[in-house]
Amino acid sequence: EEKELATEELGVATAKEQDLVSQLEVKSVRLSDLQQEIDDHKACHQEQVKKMSELVDVATNQRDKTHNELIEASATIEGLSKTNRDAQIELGNLKKEVQKHQTEIDRLEKEERLAKEALEIATAEKQDLASHLEAKSAQLSGP
Repeated sequence: EEKELATEELGVATAKEQDLVSQLEVKSVRLSDLQQEIDDHKACHQEQVKKMSELVDVATNQRDKTHNELIEASATIEGLSKTNRDAQIELGNLKKEVQKHQTEIDRLEKEERLAKEALEIATAEKQDLASHLEAKSAQLSGP
């Protein structure tokens, strides 16, 4: 009867361990997906910064060419100022999004760490139960 109880406890511990391993795998996949999403956002952000930089270079060249014409220069500067503000707003939004994803990654890494700790505890419990079951089995089969 004790052997059956120990076997049952071992089965529960094994199921718990398998559940934790499964949860860890799911969270690892989610973490990987989020990391890929952040990498994609970073690449997009870098491309946008490059395009904005090129736009600023082009606009600066245009402003230099039209410097002697006050009315055209004024209109060009007005357009560049709006583009720059829009770029700053977009850059701010991208930074917020990256920060949000980083926060999610940090949270998932913490959950992963906790899941690993729980897995280690469950594994230790499983080993303890297996040792206990082995000892009981030896006792029952002894003289």
